[in-house]
Amino acid sequence: MRPLLQQAEADGKWIIVLSHHAAGSLGGPTNEGESISPQEWRDFLGSFPRVVLHLGAHSHRFGYRVAQPTTGHAYFEAETASLLDWPDQTRLFEVWDQDNGFLSIRGAPVDYAIEGDPTLAEARRRAAADYAAGWVTAGPGDPEARAIELYFPKP
Repeated sequence: MRPLLQQAEADGKWIIVLSHHAAGSLGGPTNEGESISPQEWRDFLGSFPRVVLHLGAHSHRFGYRVAQPTTGHAYFEAETASLLDWPDQTRLFEVWDQDNGFLSIRGAPVDYAIEGDPTLAEARRRAAADYAAGWVTAGPGDPEARAIELYFPKP
């Protein structure tokens, strides 16, 4: 991954890193030995000034926070749930240069159409049942499930 991040930096690109696991779910033994800890991961990403967002999943919930590496720069972390988790949405993220020394990240929930597709309609019905039963914690009224717009100075 290091060579890809170095190339993106050299090309002057703002970087969004996508992974199955969010930083908070990293760590512990694996079949290959010890994995990287959440803080080691944050320090690694923080060492690349053009990393602005790490988007992870695995937790089946929506949320965002500021990652605070012990070295390097802070960046945003976002978690997203599966399309099968209530509220059955994906997230669209955009990075905008505000032309005033600041960048912004916009994250918007996007619904998918279920009209004419009984399989998708059933998936949404089941996700709503999971939410109503307390299986998942994020829903359309929760702050973590709303659209976000975050501003920060260019690194």
